Amino acid sequence: MKTKADPNKNKGVLIQELWHQLTNKITEEWEEKYLSYGLGLSQLKSPTKFAQALHSDIYKQFKARNVKANVVNHLTIHSYFKQGGFSANAKVGTLDLFCKYLGYERWTDFVQKNKDNLSYQDAHIQPAFASVEQNTYRNKKWWIPVLSGLVLLLGGFFIFSQFSPHHTAAATNEKLYENIIREAAQLEFSLYKAVPNIQDTALLKKHFTQNGSAKQSILGSLNRAIRNNRKLRIPPSAFDILEVNFVSKSKDKVTLKTEERWHVLWYDTENDKDERLYDEVNQQTYILVKEDDVWKIQTNVYKGEPKEVLD
Repeated sequence: MKTKADPNKNKGVLIQELWHQLTNKITEEWEEKYLSYGLGLSQLKSPTKFAQALHSDIYKQFKARNVKANVVNHLTIHSYFKQGGFSANAKVGTLDLFCKYLGYERWTDFVQKNKDNLSYQDAHIQPAFASVEQNTYRNKKWWIPVLSGLVLLLGGFFIFSQFSPHHTAAATNEKLYENIIREAAQLEFSLYKAVPNIQDTALLKKHFTQNGSAKQSILGSLNRAIRNNRKLRIPPSAFDILEVNFVSKSKDKVTLKTEERWHVLWYDTENDKDERLYDEVNQQTYILVKEDDVWKIQTNVYKGEPKEVLD
């Protein structure tokens, strides 16, 4: 027999039901939208990329339906799936977001339509993909005895090659170039966060050439934001460098390619409304050159343009 109860008292059960409906929706749409990320939530090849895809789908659906909401970034979405659901004390804004994604007006609408159909009993929420790595490990255990002999056979050669002077120097240099890109991206984002209070843009000199297009692009974005009375909305604005790959190096140039996710939402401080959104997962190409005998970013080429936010 089902027991009706005060929804506030049984918020945890309602939150669990919201999670259940969300994962059902994803499962129903899996073949159409998410098949490239694995056979299902429990067999994901890349949980992070799945979270990015879900984030993009939420944003696209909201735009198509003219729904007003601040979409959390993909890292937050990933954390929900990793822990197996929303926490019992989840903020109403978060619950509103996913209720709207499921077609409800907001959390209170979801409660009203579901509170009488639930059995208020404690239940344990299983993580959607928290154990993906563990499952993968178990599935591949049979390789261990097969590979162990091969590892021992090749061990001597591997150790020698890894620690030879040439290999060590090359690996060290590639890590240096990667650090330059990661630190430069963090600096760029911190400058955006500070608007309208501009930090010392001379800090860009550490990782960007004086007259390079990469630096000029950042300065242009800062000037436009200040001129149009914009401020970065945090959350959901965030960035993540997902991957960095070394491409080539010559005497005076280094080329690297990255996969990055930037979600940058500017809002109009005078009218207090969202105005411009850059939301992309893309491939970016960096060219580093030496300036004052230090490797710095000269150009940063990528696709994607900010879009106007619809009311």
